[in-house]
Amino acid sequence: MKLWDALAAAANAGLASGTVRSGDIGYYTKDQLLPDVGKAAFEDKVKDGDVLGPITTASGPQLFLVRSRYSGTLDERATAALAQVRADPAADPATYTAKFSPTDAPLAADAGWRAKVEFASTEPASGALFDTAIGTLSDPFVLDGKLALGLVDQRRTATPTPEWPTD
Repeated sequence: MKLWDALAAAANAGLASGTVRSGDIGYYTKDQLLPDVGKAAFEDKVKDGDVLGPITTASGPQLFLVRSRYSGTLDERATAALAQVRADPAADPATYTAKFSPTDAPLAADAGWRAKVEFASTEPASGALFDTAIGTLSDPFVLDGKLALGLVDQRRTATPTPEWPTD
């Protein structure tokens, strides 16, 4: 995804403000997308990180990166919350959780550190957390049936043992 972001930034370099730019289009249901894009994005075989296309739209052939898939329902409030959190370079998950989902605020506390081996390789949380640059928010993933983000503030190479604190 880093390469994708670099390519989008390069495509936007030098464009005047107000010009349509390449980049993140946000979170959508299948029905909210152009029919060909929705069909491609929601095929069963598509997974996080897949590049779709080229798909011809009114703007010409385009490529789309599927950053994450969520099987639940994203209402307008959730879509707005995710867009706002992703756009904030100093995002604080606890503050945003208290604002957008107060009942889940206790879940936004620091979870400590976890080793990659503690996750199954197919878990969305594993890819989201371990492919995320330090100091940034992860892509959304589903954890215990809820849409989640993680703020990655450090990375360790050791595997925790029962004697080690997890925070």
